[in-house]
Amino acid sequence: MECLISVGLWCTNAEPGLRPSIMEARSVLCMEAMLPFLPLKPPVPAYLPQDTVLSRPSDDSTSSSRATTNSNSVGSKS
Repeated sequence: MECLISVGLWCTNAEPGLRPSIMEARSVLCMEAMLPFLPLKPPVPAYLPQDTVLSRPSDDSTSSSRATTNSNSVGSKS
């Protein structure tokens, strides 16, 4: 059970570069390799604000017309 939990925590590390490959995880689960060293305090993931993540140019007229169309169709029953 300890092995499974350790590998699960290792695979979900907030730092993608510190996650194991599938072969490394398999080796540990099959008891072919030692358990990974896990820090006592896991790294805290940092998320960017949604506006920063989606930094592509937008056409205001298109997005506002979509919002109007969507809001009109949501509450109306014909």
